[in-house]
Amino acid sequence: MEVTLFNLDEPSQSALAEIAAQLGVELFVMDDGWFHGCNWDNTGPGDWWPDEIKFPNGLNGLIQRVNNLGMDFGLWVEPEMANPDRDLYRTHPDWVIL
Repeated sequence: MEVTLFNLDEPSQSALAEIAAQLGVELFVMDDGWFHGCNWDNTGPGDWWPDEIKFPNGLNGLIQRVNNLGMDFGLWVEPEMANPDRDLYRTHPDWVIL
């Protein structure tokens, strides 16, 4: 995310992974912006499934690409930051400690 802000998708992250592999990186972590409806800071985390527009085929293709480049794949989540305007929060408010 820090490189691409919230403008990420499978092709752009694959391109970054290729650069990272050339530099000898061992772990490729995709940061904020990969999950459903996350397009800027104010949209907030909480619905941790891949954004259907950015990743129409899910994350498996990107994960496989990263692994094929010789790196492990990591995925950013921040459960303590669940936004009240997200489906998960609305569905399970009892999961949130205020």
